[in-house]
This record gives sequence, C-alpha cells and structure tokens, in this order.
Amino acid sequence: MYMLPIMAPYIHPHLFVYVTWLLTLTRCVSARGCWRDTPCSGLEKAVYTGEWDANNFAPESRNVAPLAIYSLQTGRKIATWPGRFNTTSYDTDIYLDFGKEVGGIVTIEYSVHSVAGSGALGLAFSEAKNWVGRNSDSSNGYYAQPDGAIYSTFSHTGNFTYVMPLENLRGGFRYLTLFLQGDRVSVSIRNVNLELSFQPTWSNLRAYQGYFHSNDDLLNKIWYSGAYTLQVNAIHPSTGRTWPPPSTAWQNNGHLGPGNTINVDGAKRDRTVWPGDMGVAGPASFYSTGALGTHYNHYTTFRWTMIGLYNYILYSGDVEFLTSYWGKYNLAMKLVLDQIDPNVGLMDITRYPNDWGRFNSYGYLASAQMLAYHTLVTGATLATWVDDRTGLSESWLQSASRLRDAVNEKLWDAQAGAFKDNYGPYDTGLHPQDGNSLAIVFGVVEGTGEKGQAISSWLTENWTPIGPESPELPGEVSPFIASFEIQAHLLARQPQRALDLIRTSWGWYLYNEQGTQSTMIEGYLTDGTFGYRHDAGYEENYSYTSHAHGWSTGPVTALTEQALGLSITGLAGTTCRFAPQLGDLKDVQGGFATRLGKYRAELHLNVTTGCVLAEVEVPREATTEIVLPAGSCQTHQSSLFLVDGEEVDVNVIDATYGPGGTVLYSTQLSGGKHTIEY
Repeated sequence: MYMLPIMAPYIHPHLFVYVTWLLTLTRCVSARGCWRDTPCSGLEKAVYTGEWDANNFAPESRNVAPLAIYSLQTGRKIATWPGRFNTTSYDTDIYLDFGKEVGGIVTIEYSVHSVAGSGALGLAFSEAKNWVGRNSDSSNGYYAQPDGAIYSTFSHTGNFTYVMPLENLRGGFRYLTLFLQGDRVSVSIRNVNLELSFQPTWSNLRAYQGYFHSNDDLLNKIWYSGAYTLQVNAIHPSTGRTWPPPSTAWQNNGHLGPGNTINVDGAKRDRTVWPGDMGVAGPASFYSTGALGTHYNHYTTFRWTMIGLYNYILYSGDVEFLTSYWGKYNLAMKLVLDQIDPNVGLMDITRYPNDWGRFNSYGYLASAQMLAYHTLVTGATLATWVDDRTGLSESWLQSASRLRDAVNEKLWDAQAGAFKDNYGPYDTGLHPQDGNSLAIVFGVVEGTGEKGQAISSWLTENWTPIGPESPELPGEVSPFIASFEIQAHLLARQPQRALDLIRTSWGWYLYNEQGTQSTMIEGYLTDGTFGYRHDAGYEENYSYTSHAHGWSTGPVTALTEQALGLSITGLAGTTCRFAPQLGDLKDVQGGFATRLGKYRAELHLNVTTGCVLAEVEVPREATTEIVLPAGSCQTHQSSLFLVDGEEVDVNVIDATYGPGGTVLYSTQLSGGKHTIEY
C-alpha cells in the first residue's frame, strides 16, 4: 500500500476552505479478458514474437493504472506508480499520467474522512498535456460547449467506489485530472483502475498478426504507434459517439452497427465510421493488428466505401460477403458513372461535395477523379471475383480508361509538373497535395514515368521542418493526405523521400512531449500547434483535434508494402509481391498473415559488397512476384541476382525501366521459402 498525503487550500466563491487529498495507491492486478460480455475472437498470442515486441504500445492487461502523479498547479511530479511518497503542498488538483493513449471506464475507490455539507470528486480527461485541467478536452461535437468533467458526489463520510457511467466512457486520453469540490473535504484515494474498452474481442491486446523491425529505431516505433492507433480505434459498436451532442459532458453509448467490433475514425472523437479514413486505416490494420473489423456503412464518401470493400475482399478472400452486397455495389457504381459529365469527361461532384475537410471541395476536383478511377478499376476486379458474366468488368475498365485520358488532358499542368486542383470555371490555379498523391497511388499516372517523377519532386516543395503543408488546407499538415504522399514517393521509387517524410512528420509528433507519444495525430499546424482545422470546421477549438486517428496510419502500410516490399495482390494472398526499397535502411524484416498462413520477409545489406541478402517465406498455395533493381552486388560473376543460390538469366525474365534509366527485373516464384541475393 502506498500513501500520498496532500493538503491544499481551495478557494470557494464564498469562503476559504481546506481540501485534503490522501492517495493510497495499490498495484493493479494484471488481468486479461475481453471487454465485459463481448465474446472473445482474437488470437491468444502474437503470430510473430521477437525483439520488436519492445516497441508494442499495447498493454499486457485490460486493466491498467497510471504511471505518475503530478501537481496541476506547478506541473511537478509528486509520485510515480507504484512508490511510497510523503508530500505536502498547497496544490489542490492533481493529474494522473497513464504514459500513453488509453481509453475506457475509470473506477476510483476512495474514502471521505470529512465534509461540510456536500462535496464531489471531479474527473476530467485530456489526450494532450496542453489541455490538462478541470475541463476535459473537446470531444462531444459541440465546439462552443466544453466537455467539462464528470463527478462522484457525496454528503457524508465513509468508503465509496465510483465507476464511470458507460455513457461517459472516455474513448481516448492520456491524462486524468482529479479535483475536489466542497467545504472542509478530506478524501483518501485508495485505488484508481482503468478498464480498457478498445479491441473488445481480444483477450490479449498484444496479439498482433503482423510485425515490422529494422535498424532504424524511430521507424520501428512509428510503425507500432500506427498499429496502436488502429487498436484504440477498434471499439464495440455500442460505444460510439451520440448525435446530436448532449447538453452536458459527453456521451459515448451510440450504436454504430452490427457485430462486436467496428473501426472508427478516432478514439476520443468522432468515434464514428468514416470510409475515407478507412482508405488508410483498412490496409494498415491488415498489415499490423490483422483486425479488419467492420467499416463500410457511410454514404457521403461512398467511393471510399467501394474501395474499402475491395480492400476487405482482397485481404480476407470473403467472396461470399461480396456476393451478398453485389446488387447494392452495382447501384453505387451507377451513381459513380452518373456523376461523370459527358461534355467534359470528368466527374462533377457538385451534388456530393463532402471531403476530408479541405477547402474548396466542389466541381471537377482532381482528387475525386483519382478516386473515381480507382473505384472503377477495383470494381472491375471485384466483378471477376464475383464471376460476373454480364460484361461489367470490361465496361468499367473502359470507363476508367476514358476518365484517365480526360484527367491527363484537362488537369495536367506540364509547367508545374503537377495536376491542377480543378477544371474550367472551378480552376483557381492551385495544385493539390491530395489529387497529385492519389494520381500515383491509384495509377492514373505511372510512378516511375515522367509525370510520376515530376509529381514526386513537386510534392517536396510543400515540405516544412515538421511535415508537408497542404496547399488545399494552408498552414496545416494532414497526415491523412501525407499517408498517400509517402506511398506516392515509394511508387515513384523514391524511397529516401518517403522515409525522410515519415521521420520528419510522424517522428516529430511521436517524440512531442505534449502529445500521447504512442499514437498518430489527426493533423496539426505548421507552427507546431495542435489546432488542426481550427479555421476549417472546428470553430477555433484547438482541443478538438484527435490525437489517435486511424487516417494517419499510412506509414504502417508504406513500410510493410514498400520498404520491406511484401504486399498482397490476390485474394487472401493467393498471389503476393516482393519489391523491397531499402532507401538508407540496412536491415529490415516483417510479416503478416492471411487465412492461407504466414507471409514474412527479411533483408540485410552488406555495406562492404553492396549485396542485399533476402529471405522470403509465404504459404505454399501462394505465388510470389519479385521485383528487384539491378543492384550493385560485387560478388556475382555473370548474373545480377541469385535465387536459392542459382544465377538468374535476366535475358529471359521481364524487365521495365524505372526512374533515371534504372532497370527493374521481375519473375515469379512458387510458394514456400526462398533466398534472394541482389
């Protein structure tokens, strides 16, 4: 038992009173289990274990305790958890630091030793240190009304146990402020426990299906902060944010959909399904936690919903699910095609202008064209998977081709080396980060081609010391759009640009002492403050920014698919690709799993010989396409690379040209384990 007495004056509006804190801290009993009565369906242990486990932010128990206690008035650390400390000060309020993003239901056991009349124990929450205090950071959606605090009231002495009401579940926070109200109140806090509510069907919160590890510790931690962000955003469907906002505090007992887990945009807020966010979060979830969840039920960004469905079927191989929704999918595709202006050849989004929060989202928006193109192309693939015999695949591919031609004809600005944001009367002369990044990511232009190289170079002109400023949202950094930018650089085979951007932007936030130091932020300003979209919808409410947002987790996918180079290309991994891009990395390994089994790769660069030795292992049912550059290995006599110790004749395999005249060679390998040297 750990005793911490604190005495302090508390100024009531009408009288001078003393409030006494006496904290009795006990160790939290380690316990694993699923969220309340939710059936368990997660793995009992991680698919891959090793030294990389040290970077996993997920707690070992569903019940956690704070790490340290601080004075709110002075910021001075009063105690660590657990420990014996005897401290007396004139500070009234304290705040508890859990050391990382957490979320759930707090239980406080306390004893009231004296009270004149009535009193209350107040609880307030914050993700960032900036907003520690008696008012929680903003989450309820009513910007002008603070979330405030919740209270456990008492009017007599005795022992009390306060359990937060389920509707007041706090989905995301790092800091918990405790404060007392009343006259001549003396309270001892016997225990503080947090029951984590995220990833409700997992008994072991560290049982990831994927992993990543390299010689760069910062990149490793960034990958795992992305995985943990996705985890805290996987919630029970009965714990969504309600709408409209409550008149006081916040309310998280809204019903979001079927099942036992649903992937939402943010842990603190909105706790709502936004398919655009899942364009990043879906693939990242697959490669890290392996929990795809349910996230295809929002209409306003329906093209992202259609792309999300493609991603889900690709990773899961669940063609039966696709078949059950094929009729509705066809209706959605008709709506996509109906929005293409026959006189211009571009999609006109005037009727459905919703977007990710940028300015000027209307007309023939470039990003909407890229989304529509990818929707048509992936739709054609879905048509083959569902065994459509009506010619939909060919028809949609033809429509995609016409749209791509129109985009390149009407939106490309050769002088700038980038696509314009809009066309005709909507053209403001702006060149966007979103549309240009998506042009490469979705294949409207080839990343290794002339336009792709120009776009990759142009994107770097927006870089600041802490991330890329978005021209379509000036003064702000959007990790959502930057997630596509890093993919664009990698598809342009400019890995160093991508790695540098990940370190600069995501690394800046991960090591920012004001943040969660465990998750990925929704966005921030180029001056380093957290007021994302303060002037673009959030009504100057800086504390409304989400500090655990799934749409920011692009580095997870980029590092796995492109740096490590291992990605899924066929249903449930029946085909995959190994196309590593090390940049300045020397050692990289990682893996993931599908229903077919485990996929893993490992690469080591010999800096003396310039040779890269790689090992790839996939299920025997899978076929692997390898894509490799000529390399600079000095040990080979007559071949550019070796497979399983045998020289490969590059004259009989496929070759394409990459940037700067480099040659990329590709060939097919059967399932199982292979060694490659290049």
